[in-house]
Amino acid sequence: MTELGRPPIARVTRWIASIAAVGTTIIVAYYAGSRYGQTRAVAKQEARKAGLSAHFREEVRGLEPGREVPNVPLRLLGAADSTATLRQLSEAGVFALYIEPSCDDCLRAAEAFQEAALPSMDAGAAHAFLIAASDLGLVPFESDLRTRGVHLPLYVDQQQTLRREHGFVVYPLLLIVEPRGVLSHITPAGHDVAEYTALLP
Repeated sequence: MTELGRPPIARVTRWIASIAAVGTTIIVAYYAGSRYGQTRAVAKQEARKAGLSAHFREEVRGLEPGREVPNVPLRLLGAADSTATLRQLSEAGVFALYIEPSCDDCLRAAEAFQEAALPSMDAGAAHAFLIAASDLGLVPFESDLRTRGVHLPLYVDQQQTLRREHGFVVYPLLLIVEPRGVLSHITPAGHDVAEYTALLP
């Protein structure tokens, strides 16, 4: 017999077991949903990269691994009289990230690119810089870069030669150039540090 108003121990035990079961179900469902969402996000990202790669391969002209990079004139932002060609800048070997100031992912891509390239740069084994596809919206873009701690040199293709003559219509685009200006790798890239680390020698 129980005290007045106090439920039996068995009933309390069942209540606790029911609450625990509901809680476990919610946690499992949340975890499964999160994993499903992550899997979908990864799949979408891979599909996007595959699509960009295919589009890039269809569009790019005259710039394949094993060939010298072209003599495209580039201007160093912030130094109006400082100009050089891509080939001149690549004589000693270089990592370059081709970006578009209006590209939503290019700020994060520049951050990831810099972080991955820093060890090689600090060791004196590589030089790295950014190439803007045009000067449209470039000043606020550069300000955002510096605010985020990206201090790589920023060059601009003012004549949009890489876009118009070589089919650079994908952003961001990673170029790895060996000494003497010979292109060794060119590929669409994302904004993941690990991805750049795996690609950079």
